[in-house]
Amino acid sequence: LARFLFWRAAVDQLDAEYRQSGSPRRDNGILWAVGPERSIDDAAVLVADPTESWAPGRRWYEAHLHGDTLHAWGFTYPGLPFPVYGHNRRAGWGWIGGGADVGDVYKLRFLKDGSNQYLWAGTTRAATTDTFHIGVKGAKTHILTGQRSHLGPLIHRTGRLGYSYRILDQTEQGPLAQLHAMLGAKSFRSFYDAIKPSQIGSSTLLFGDTTGTLFYIRSGQIPIRTEFVNWDRPIFDQNADWLGRHIQEDLIQLVDPHAGWVADAGTPPDLVSPYSPLIPDRHPGYLYYDNPGRQSILSRRLHRLIRSNSRLTVNETFKIVLDSYVIGSEAWIRALRLADSTLNAGWTDQEKTAFDILMSWDGRAEPDRYGPALYAAWRAACGESDIDTRNIETFSDLLPETRKALVRAFRKAVKSHVERYGHLHVRWKEIHRTRRGGQSWGQPGIASPAAKSIRRIWARTDRVVHYATGGQSAPTVIVFDPKGIRSFSAVPYGQSDVANSPHSWDQADVLFTQNRLKPTRFDSPPDDLKKKEVLRLPEELLKN
Repeated sequence: LARFLFWRAAVDQLDAEYRQSGSPRRDNGILWAVGPERSIDDAAVLVADPTESWAPGRRWYEAHLHGDTLHAWGFTYPGLPFPVYGHNRRAGWGWIGGGADVGDVYKLRFLKDGSNQYLWAGTTRAATTDTFHIGVKGAKTHILTGQRSHLGPLIHRTGRLGYSYRILDQTEQGPLAQLHAMLGAKSFRSFYDAIKPSQIGSSTLLFGDTTGTLFYIRSGQIPIRTEFVNWDRPIFDQNADWLGRHIQEDLIQLVDPHAGWVADAGTPPDLVSPYSPLIPDRHPGYLYYDNPGRQSILSRRLHRLIRSNSRLTVNETFKIVLDSYVIGSEAWIRALRLADSTLNAGWTDQEKTAFDILMSWDGRAEPDRYGPALYAAWRAACGESDIDTRNIETFSDLLPETRKALVRAFRKAVKSHVERYGHLHVRWKEIHRTRRGGQSWGQPGIASPAAKSIRRIWARTDRVVHYATGGQSAPTVIVFDPKGIRSFSAVPYGQSDVANSPHSWDQADVLFTQNRLKPTRFDSPPDDLKKKEVLRLPEELLKN
């Protein structure tokens, strides 16, 4: 189970290489931290904000562990005995899957269709057949078969062509042993040693402790490769073999950034922190494994918010984590205003009302706002037109064709909006909701191809309502106060899957849809962990 959960990111990477679909980096989550000099508490603050489906088996669950020498809190997947990320009394870390290039796809040519023999480096080799018996409670045992070459399992085969996925695994220690060692780490050095086996797949880790140390690394078992081969596509060069394994010191990593903060939201290493020394010239291309200098809109927004706060309070940290501003909306609305002023659009009464709604919107995807629903419809309509998005997003002058296309798209969006909902004044909470059992709540945030906020929420349409299905899944804030670590969190629904239990929906009702995080009550005696206490923020945290 642990290997399946942790190696998903590596399989996603290899699938992307097989399809030759470009960079496999996805929105797996956000990690960021500030040092003591950037915190009003004079303590390092770390945020772990993974992106995940909310489906059963994929949701995060909160875990408190207390034993003779182990005292820890964190989030884990069902079936694992230890948190995947969290903290103990001295140190903690955030985790998101992906970041390091830990494997390759090899293309094999078999002697004939249906044969298990293939040529490699002038030698005929034979693929072996593996049989797997998967027991299912209350049902028949499933029997699966698969082939394996000397490079790894054959994941795809069509006729004479086969494709093997190859991943390093050069240690006998498993993922659970590594997680246990990470939970017991009391300092940067002991944490660094704990992650050396690299048994939790391709991972991006961000560490902090009560001394104020920050440490960022893209971890994984990364093979040493020649730089004369394009490793981002299936390899057919039979001389392109691996040359060993990189030691941990070779990997992309940063300790105590000069600027006092580090933030990764799909961010290339050279931009995770101002003055970052992680430039591509210092690493092989396959080790760097990113596009230097190119920052996503999510990353730009996060960095802007961190830079604008010289000394963050806990509440200001919460506001960044739960930020619902639709990134780029200001630029697009400006573009529509320019198009209207130069073309004299001549709106109908209905279009003028819609135009005024958009012009008065503050850009936030909050439940009581009218703007998000209309903006999303307009941006979707813009996607069907030939529009110069670069000039819009850089606040540059607009081509006449772009201005006309923006107006046409807006007219189309207004018409479809009224046809779909019956009127223009549609609050976001009416059509963007979180549902659990027979209850539902208006859900802040947005995540679509044309509109995204730091509170990224995926949704699936049921008739005219978009119900959340994933995205931001377990936002966590850890304050490494030397007097005692404090942490805060929330999950989309609750900590139970029992339908008639209030704990299956209580956090949705009180926290997640209300833009709140709760104290985790780490180190509180079990008798103190009452629902009425856990789901209520201390008064000092409710003040702005």
